[in-house]
Amino acid sequence: VLNPKFILTIGLSLLLLFPHFYWLVGADGYLNELKASIALKTESAEVVSTYVITPVFSLLLTLFKFKVILLGTILLAFVFNKVSFKRFPKDWFTKLAFVQALVLLLFFIVMNVNKVEERWLLPLFLPFVILLVRSVSFKSVLKWHRYLSVIFICVIIAQTVRTPIEKIAHIPSDVHFGFEPLSNALNTTFSQQDWILPNVTYGGNIRLLNPQKEIFSKDDFSLPATKYRNRNTIEVRIGQESLGGVPPVEQLLNFGMERDTLYFIK
Repeated sequence: VLNPKFILTIGLSLLLLFPHFYWLVGADGYLNELKASIALKTESAEVVSTYVITPVFSLLLTLFKFKVILLGTILLAFVFNKVSFKRFPKDWFTKLAFVQALVLLLFFIVMNVNKVEERWLLPLFLPFVILLVRSVSFKSVLKWHRYLSVIFICVIIAQTVRTPIEKIAHIPSDVHFGFEPLSNALNTTFSQQDWILPNVTYGGNIRLLNPQKEIFSKDDFSLPATKYRNRNTIEVRIGQESLGGVPPVEQLLNFGMERDTLYFIK
């Protein structure tokens, strides 16, 4: 631990991280904004959570969702005596997965996570999928390779043709709804104002359609309000509950798959 190289490495790491931590805990209050943002994404308003138990359940449920298809396939093959289970190999990869599971569990408990989007954690859960496969011994590797290769190709084809088929069959999907109606409304009526969008998803898509336009995002907590306070702006809000008694100057009906009503506020 007292090795000079180790101490030098830790010292340089802390030095590099210092500006970021100073920025978070400084007078601008970004740390509180960050906590609020994380709480919005991880806390469920409908479910009363139990500390420790709910985060652990949330982690296990997320892990199960990632592995349910693979786990079901392996269990079905086990029933038909096509595979057998073996002990986890005690190598560095198993230890890495074990430590990562502990870190994830600690994070879920400390942050009191009640809900989570699986795609956020996909890279973190990949080692557990590999570990599951390594714990299985296949009776006929060549057959499994041939069958799974065919399934993989079929899945790729299905994903490729899914969007046009859904559109033909009138199956609702976010992919079929772009941000062009909102962009057209902003350019038609509010081309002279600066635009404030409700979140970075809206802001990013509108910026793609208007690369020369300066776009502000309401949920960008690192952006001080003084940046646009004295400017001629138009703000887009989603739903009537977001108005807060402020009268809108314009509205856009049936936007996106959810058929939201967007309000324009000066």
